[in-house]
Amino acid sequence: MVTDDTKGVAHRVPFDPPRGATYMSVDGVTIGNCLVLNTGNDGALLEPVLPTFNEFFLIFTPISAARQVFRRCKRAARSGH
Repeated sequence: MVTDDTKGVAHRVPFDPPRGATYMSVDGVTIGNCLVLNTGNDGALLEPVLPTFNEFFLIFTPISAARQVFRRCKRAARSGH
């Protein structure tokens, strides 16, 4: 985790406008679109809130791209529900 030495809080990188991405369940059954609002070494804030699976892939390139840019993620928290 990257922290701000003066405040001890995690450094977040906001996307303005939010960055479009695709999420996919690990088994490949569920897929959908989301927006990445911000990200940091400790996680990312996504909108809308994803379905209830605990692990998923967050894909930053089109599914048809020859080289995928993605991360395997785990849900840390769910706000609003």
